[in-house]
Amino acid sequence: MTFLRSATLTSAFALMAGPALAQVAAGDVWADWKEVLENYGIDVATANETSSGGTTIVSGLSLGFEMPEGAFSIALGSVTFEDQPNVQTNGFSTSGTWDLNDALVMNVTDEDGEDATIRMTLTQPGAEILVSGAPDAMRYDFNYPEISVSEFDVDGTDIPEDFPAMIEVTARDMTGYMAMQDSELRAYDSVVSLASLVADIAVDVPEDEGGGSFAMTFDLADLQQTTTGTFGVIDMAMSAAEMIGGGMRQDSRATHGPARYTIEADGPDGAFRMEAEAASGSLDMSIDEQGISYGTSTSDTTVSITGDAIPLPAVNLSIAESGGTFSMPLVPGEAPQDFGVVLRLVGLEVDDMIWGLFDPAGQLPRDPATLIVDLGGTAILTDDFTDPDYAEDPSAAMPGTVEELKINALQLTLAGAELTGTGDFAFDNSMGMPMPSGQADLMLSGGNTLLDTLVGMGLLPEEQAMGARMMLGMFARPGPGEDTLTSQIEVTPDGQVLANGQRIR
Repeated sequence: MTFLRSATLTSAFALMAGPALAQVAAGDVWADWKEVLENYGIDVATANETSSGGTTIVSGLSLGFEMPEGAFSIALGSVTFEDQPNVQTNGFSTSGTWDLNDALVMNVTDEDGEDATIRMTLTQPGAEILVSGAPDAMRYDFNYPEISVSEFDVDGTDIPEDFPAMIEVTARDMTGYMAMQDSELRAYDSVVSLASLVADIAVDVPEDEGGGSFAMTFDLADLQQTTTGTFGVIDMAMSAAEMIGGGMRQDSRATHGPARYTIEADGPDGAFRMEAEAASGSLDMSIDEQGISYGTSTSDTTVSITGDAIPLPAVNLSIAESGGTFSMPLVPGEAPQDFGVVLRLVGLEVDDMIWGLFDPAGQLPRDPATLIVDLGGTAILTDDFTDPDYAEDPSAAMPGTVEELKINALQLTLAGAELTGTGDFAFDNSMGMPMPSGQADLMLSGGNTLLDTLVGMGLLPEEQAMGARMMLGMFARPGPGEDTLTSQIEVTPDGQVLANGQRIR
């Protein structure tokens, strides 16, 4: 769960407000920054620190920390704190200005002892942070007209010297705040707004690896994010489960407006290009004692693909809605905990040119296709699988058992036919091998009509269609409407499998 430790590190950088300052003064804020970072197991080093007349200047700031993936050190440049009295009625405020216009350098030593140096240029002209509030309610307001990371370079790895890469990421008009309460777990809430986020990546592939090039651009507009949570009493070496046990919590929601990305590649097999656009989208994520939950949704997506290997001028498709959710427990316990997986692909349409390749007469219905899979259930988590030692142990057993599995919804709509279903199963794990029992209820509409159409078009031989009908006859029976079939598949506790009451195993 590396991303959780990375998120915690980011939070540690953000959590640099004092828990009990008599007034929000420059020197006190810097002193508390160091205390907070060191409490997270991060070594803080500076080349020089000076304070005079309400201004504190810290130069040569660097941070060092260790995680299971290796040891890291980051050179962060300089930061200036300057008192701004009477900015707000509740006391002093302090502004912070970073000087990061030089190369940002990260030194990495991985778990095998191999060293690498990552250099990048990070610029944020005009950036300002204003710290204000009461001793037990600190607030950081920030304004970044532009943040740019570029000139990415890596030394000390097995990347060939003739493998140049260009990476540039720019965020514009980022504003917002983080407000924190003075408590042992440090509760906080945050709101962030970005006008745009743009990324460009370009790679030249060496000739000894086939040659060619690869490029990707990404452009996201109108990003809004709200977050609440607690930082907890943790350190960077903890597993995700241990961080949650230490009080870390987070509940975040982000939305965005128009998004666009392109991928271009050129190599021995010819050129390839894909363009995709979406009208809007959202992302929800939570981490707490219930585990982790992650969900995305994207609306009105269009995709266009061209390439030398594609026998069409372009492959165009659109999707009205796409996304899904994923949730699972992280903290081991004796009681069953919920998990779930949802996949949604609604309103998929392809252009008539693609249909014309195999259905020039238009015999198949060209209604939008839909795929929905909604699974849920409970499991008992017996081991902390987020602990790196567990993942690296070749003798480690499964970290738990599945107790229940529910098919909350199943829908596949395509070419005039539709399959729907639900199900509910329980698992007996007392034998060492999970033994399911329960039933699934399925309905197929338009299946026979689709088979007849495929046979008439010459896409499906009659004997294969007959075999499919015989198979359906074994597992299904006529449903309530025309050209509908229903099937009830039941698994009994003694291992029997029944289809509509008839034993098939």
